[in-house]
Amino acid sequence: MGNKLKTVEIVGDKYGVSKNTIARLIRIDILIPQLKKFIDNKQISVRAGVEMSYLSSFEQELIAKIIDEYSYHLDEHKAQQLENSQKPIKLDRINAVEVLRGDMESQ
Repeated sequence: MGNKLKTVEIVGDKYGVSKNTIARLIRIDILIPQLKKFIDNKQISVRAGVEMSYLSSFEQELIAKIIDEYSYHLDEHKAQQLENSQKPIKLDRINAVEVLRGDMESQ
């Protein structure tokens, strides 16, 4: 690659943050507004928000409704479980509540 800097590196240098932080912020920008608000309010960690950005907007809305309804906190570990739970079967309300409640820790 030589001396050529990627855009994320240039922006990171300009604002004094790492290129990985810039990449995470770009992923967070994909989230639905309610999940972004939860990140601002610390109900969702930034890294959990990154994981949620890989879900469809329908799935993000489902997660946002459950977090709002039950006042759950979403950390990176639970977010990874939610993202992985949608692969073999469709992520639904029951699975999401079980993960957010902590019922699916090692499944």
